[in-house]
Amino acid sequence: MLFSSELFSGKSSSVTHLILLFFTIYSIPIKLIHGSCEAAQSVIICTNEFPSSSFLNNLTGKHELIITSVKTKLDIKSFEKYQGAQINRLQIEKSTIYSIEPKFFNIFSRNSLERLSLSSVDGSYRLDAQSLAGLSEKLNTLRINDHALDNIDDFVILNKLTRLYLVRTHLTQLPNSFKQLLTHLEDINLSENLLSYIPWKELAERIQNDQFLKIQLGKNLWNCDCSVKPLIELKPEAK
Repeated sequence: MLFSSELFSGKSSSVTHLILLFFTIYSIPIKLIHGSCEAAQSVIICTNEFPSSSFLNNLTGKHELIITSVKTKLDIKSFEKYQGAQINRLQIEKSTIYSIEPKFFNIFSRNSLERLSLSSVDGSYRLDAQSLAGLSEKLNTLRINDHALDNIDDFVILNKLTRLYLVRTHLTQLPNSFKQLLTHLEDINLSENLLSYIPWKELAERIQNDQFLKIQLGKNLWNCDCSVKPLIELKPEAK
């Protein structure tokens, strides 16, 4: 049987186009969209709302969740039984939070939260031992900026915390428990607050640890008295 070269080349071209189309379609990350929430690969982005438990139930594995422009109370009622995505990074921006129920972050993240960031989040909420309960052995990064803090004493329960960023929080003093936090912190940013004192001796000792990365203390009201001496006397290679 004889085949027309034109017919063969035409079919071959069509098949090639179909194959290319197939790989093009399947190379695009699949997105799951629900209301104002969108998930692509391992990142969930929500605007004007918190993701519902039904939305999270359609996802598996660990995800980073970024939420902007919400006004809400963080309660656990809707998330107690969901078995979907594990939230290991939570970032809330430009929002208002009125209150946070005890253990909310732990239950909502399914005991997976490693990084928590609250940026320009106002409201009457409190980050205390109750709202942070369950995160003691998980959370390694806490970032809060542009929100007034009057007390960070309960942060001491975060035994695995290595990175602490408190910027423009109007913080006026550090609690005695900050000395305990220093024993495992590796990266600290306390810039643009109203601090006048930090336990300089303990800080100097921590800076000399090989695991310590950096500290930022600019734009505060530091009282440079004799207590600063241990820091000043550090050898150049330790600073």
